[in-house]
Amino acid sequence: MPGVPYCYVLSAVSADGESANSAEVATAADGQLLGTVIGTSGSYDSLGTTKELAFDGSLRNLFDGPESVSWTGLDLGEGVRSVLSRVKYAPREHLGGRMVGGKLQGSSTPDFSGDATDLFTVSDQPPDGVLTAQPVTSTKSFRYLRYVSPTGGYGHVAEVQFLGTVSGLNTPATPVDLDASRSRANEATVHWGSVAGAERYHLKRSTTSGGPHTIVASGAFTGFTDRGLSSSTSYYYVVSAVNKMGESADSSEVSLLAGQ
Repeated sequence: MPGVPYCYVLSAVSADGESANSAEVATAADGQLLGTVIGTSGSYDSLGTTKELAFDGSLRNLFDGPESVSWTGLDLGEGVRSVLSRVKYAPREHLGGRMVGGKLQGSSTPDFSGDATDLFTVSDQPPDGVLTAQPVTSTKSFRYLRYVSPTGGYGHVAEVQFLGTVSGLNTPATPVDLDASRSRANEATVHWGSVAGAERYHLKRSTTSGGPHTIVASGAFTGFTDRGLSSSTSYYYVVSAVNKMGESADSSEVSLLAGQ
């Protein structure tokens, strides 16, 4: 599983039996870390180029902040820590020079005050349209991670990725308080309560009570409007919570009759 450490031992076996285990070694799948996006609020000239766009998986969108020194990052969650192995980043097209001097950092405090650790400093202008990968040598563990632009950089980053191993993370609990209501004749609006440690949710639907249910939406949200339903048809919804450790059990089922 990405980002989770695994430990291995080896034994030898013959007709006479099995040897003692060897010394233990550890390794991990090098996975992209996920969390709640934090950082400088707003965008340059209120154009909507907010901090979240640096983590949307697209090199076409970008974070362009409202302040000379703007930053965007991740909160991995309560009790969760990560040791970084690599960082990746891509600049705003044609403005890669704005990233030179920018830093990728880790911290144990959400505002990075006092204990920000530099993981990598961008010393060369990165190329457009690709993710530039750099190794991280620090062995410290962090809850908070960020990219902070140099003075005059205003963010200007298209995408940021942090890769490493995590600890302190458990499979999330099952969501509760699932509710479905008819917002329009052939639409259902479904809401549920947030779950600690969840990175995203799978909303699932069936036209048969008890399922099987099929995923109709997946993301870091606690509400979704399901459109294009068939009139006079009953729909049955459940939701599960997901993070790097796995997926929770499905919630209790709720139903809704689509209208005319």
